Amino acid sequence: VYAVYKTSIQPVFEAPRLLDGHDLIKEFELQPGPLFKTILNELELAVIDGQVEDRHGAVEWVHTFLEREPIQ
Repeated sequence: VYAVYKTSIQPVFEAPRLLDGHDLIKEFELQPGPLFKTILNELELAVIDGQVEDRHGAVEWVHTFLEREPIQ
């Protein structure tokens, strides 16, 4: 378990985020709010899972997320 944390999870937490709140405003024209935390947390999990590897993939992931999640 520790080896998985050390090789897969810890590097994600230590690296700069692929996207931040400013990117969500600029790229997706979203307004700051609770949805930001949900998106950024879910994106972080997608990075840990290996679904997202770079900024381009992160942008695509958010587009897909927003298509399936209603914006309130």
